Amino acid sequence: MPHLRELVELYDGRPFAIVGVNSFDGEEDYRKGVEKYGLTWISAYQGSSSAPISEMYQVQGYPTLLMIDHTGKIRFRGHNLEDDTLEGLVHEAEEASQR
Repeated sequence: MPHLRELVELYDGRPFAIVGVNSFDGEEDYRKGVEKYGLTWISAYQGSSSAPISEMYQVQGYPTLLMIDHTGKIRFRGHNLEDDTLEGLVHEAEEASQR
């Protein structure tokens, strides 16, 4: 989680957001984890018995990272997004907003 926190700080004020989705813990454990780790980004709880968000995005393993661009298109799906790729996509979104 430290790297996610670094990204939130690095891209503050730019077209970038992290949305976490928890699929394993019970709701009480999930809430305790959000508090314990001091998450500063959106975190959704979908529980372990039903996983509509994971199904919608066809998640096959955890953790899975999805990079959705400013047009809503999935540009990356995997387990290790390189910082250069992320920077390039954020830059694209900034350029598009200036047109």
